[in-house]
Amino acid sequence: MSLTPRIFLMSLPLLFLPLVSLAYNPSINTTTIPYELTSINSDIQTKYQYLGELKNDPHMYEFNSSTTTELTLSLAQLATNLNSPIPFSLIVVKEKEKGGGVQEVGRLNQKNIEWNTISDGKLGLKLKVSNDLSVKVTSGTYRIEVSTPENRGKYMLTIGQDDSNHSYFSELLHIKTINSFLDDSFFSIFRSSYVYYPLGIITITILFYLVWRKRQRVKTNFNNVQNSN
Repeated sequence: MSLTPRIFLMSLPLLFLPLVSLAYNPSINTTTIPYELTSINSDIQTKYQYLGELKNDPHMYEFNSSTTTELTLSLAQLATNLNSPIPFSLIVVKEKEKGGGVQEVGRLNQKNIEWNTISDGKLGLKLKVSNDLSVKVTSGTYRIEVSTPENRGKYMLTIGQDDSNHSYFSELLHIKTINSFLDDSFFSIFRSSYVYYPLGIITITILFYLVWRKRQRVKTNFNNVQNSN
């Protein structure tokens, strides 16, 4: 094998080796007990994704707030050829300080949820994304419930709006995790702009190199013929 193909093949693992070595969001909900709580330890202002699959029971998330702030939530699911999206609902409640129980502070359900179909170039996926649910939270403990009438289906819950800066490989891990969970196809990640742009640059660079090397060989052969005469 010549040097150029080797360089190309050696460059491919650079896109995927960091996927097993870097820790980055999103988190995958792995609860197995009905109504088991998943703690949200991240800043609710910073964008963070939770991936989950309902299997006959709702998913519950919990976080504590020490200040008054705005909580922004949205849901997404893989867009399929089906006419209707999975009818997910999103409910936010606050634990009452006195007397126990909870108090609802906001919800998205079939009456007020709007699903918009988008082609996410970064993820390389076609998604149905809900409108945002924004609620004011004060000091206390809050719970978020994701459910459907039958409690079946995969979803991506996004908390927060502020994007944080991450390295290229961290973003690549983020993309790979979401693709693997929602689409479950190895090749889906190659539709991501974070993958096909670098591969395109590598391919073009190799093509330029091959053309340059061919011209150099032609030039060398021509000079050898001239010198032999």
